[in-house]
Amino acid sequence: MKKLLLTLAGAVFSLCASALTVTPDQLTVPGASTIDGFTVDIQKQNGQTAPQVFGEALRTYAKNTVTISGSKITKVVFTLSDSGSKRYTTFTPSTGEYTAAQAEGDTQLTWTGDAASVTFTVGDKATMGSDGDTKAGQIHIASIQIEGEGGTGETPEPVEGEYRITASEITVPGVSNVEGFNFNVEQGEGGTAPMFHGNTKAIRLYAKNTISVEAEELTKITFVLSSDANFRYTVVTPSVGEITPAQAAGDTEFTWVGNAQEVVFTVGEIATLGEESDKNGQIRFTELVIEGTPGEVVEVPTPELPSFVLATSVEAGKKYVLAADGKVAASLGTKTYGYLSMAAATFDGNICKTAEANAFTFTPEGDAYYMQDAEGFYYYQTGTYNSFNKSEDVPEEGGLWTISVAEDGAATITNTSVKKIISYSTTFTSYGSYAEVGENILPTLYVYDETVGVAAVEAAENAAVEYFNLQGVRVANPSNGLYIRRQGNQVSKVLVK
Repeated sequence: MKKLLLTLAGAVFSLCASALTVTPDQLTVPGASTIDGFTVDIQKQNGQTAPQVFGEALRTYAKNTVTISGSKITKVVFTLSDSGSKRYTTFTPSTGEYTAAQAEGDTQLTWTGDAASVTFTVGDKATMGSDGDTKAGQIHIASIQIEGEGGTGETPEPVEGEYRITASEITVPGVSNVEGFNFNVEQGEGGTAPMFHGNTKAIRLYAKNTISVEAEELTKITFVLSSDANFRYTVVTPSVGEITPAQAAGDTEFTWVGNAQEVVFTVGEIATLGEESDKNGQIRFTELVIEGTPGEVVEVPTPELPSFVLATSVEAGKKYVLAADGKVAASLGTKTYGYLSMAAATFDGNICKTAEANAFTFTPEGDAYYMQDAEGFYYYQTGTYNSFNKSEDVPEEGGLWTISVAEDGAATITNTSVKKIISYSTTFTSYGSYAEVGENILPTLYVYDETVGVAAVEAAENAAVEYFNLQGVRVANPSNGLYIRRQGNQVSKVLVK
């Protein structure tokens, strides 16, 4: 009998007890995660709201599903988060039964049965919560304990000649070498730079962006798409070879075949295969499965993260991050509303370093500002909840914010319509907009500083220059060809004649 423990707030692994603890960022939400032979698949299904990890809890909403699979599942214990008591609802299993019927005030649910897979479906209305059946149901999960047979826990042997590379291993944008394969992700002629999206663990390539793959030999590349890829799905044009079968709406992956040392993929301009077919195209993928022969593994230095310095005012067109509790606010990602979760950052005196995807801009309108994330979406407030709403177009109401910044960088950002103030909640570890700051924390504002970037470039310019061919082999005297040039932490692809 094997036993797997998934709790969403730590990490412990024991081969003897087959126990594993994962943090929220180790789960694909929505999506499937396989851990020690068990698979936990969390999906939106026919619900209005996609599941998400918020703080230390997995929040599933009306009609969402959680499917747990393995060789044999005999017991599942859900430990519930008290944050879900107001919207508590039924959580119906597809097979087996609960040892005690669900009831208002539950802190745990214990399922027993004998199945290779069991699906739990969230009820439509909050029939067991204090908000009552006029509200949509929710189940907030703090941990999942699974008993059964889920496999050996050993990493399966890779298929010969096949390499699986996750999106998080690839530098975006920029040049990287992973397992002997060279990747170059560029903005190209597009209006939006490519980015890595932490919540879905996916690389997002926007209209006209490119990604090139280089090796000693390439014969097959499969792009495994993220669970939200179909919103803006579009065609991809390879420089050589072909996509087979042809891409189509609803794809979960697509495959290139050919025989080349390099292939460049260009993203289509319009989302012709997506649900939002009149929008700009995107490709969102979590993994590349490559068949071929890699070159030499080259340690390409990790690019320096952008530097932001403490701000004392706001200027149009500049990029800002909102910091608190050693982290910075992240965008809403694929969600159209919600609280701003926190993203990783490092701090050194008055300098904050974090990914450019976490930056916001403020566009003036009279004495106030519109607030936009790195993808250009507007953030606004309706006053109904303390969370934010997000729109691709300028909001008709609630989109303007007044901003005052103190000498220590503390920013008071107030919505002009509903008078709510953006602040960080230490209870929920996220940013919202509240009528009173109370025990919350005002964000500390940092602005992107070009001079720090210039200093980094100057330092790199004094470092020795190295060249590598497309297979990753160092070349002392390059001539007549395409090479990777490395100087300090600056990496680029150059043509030598």
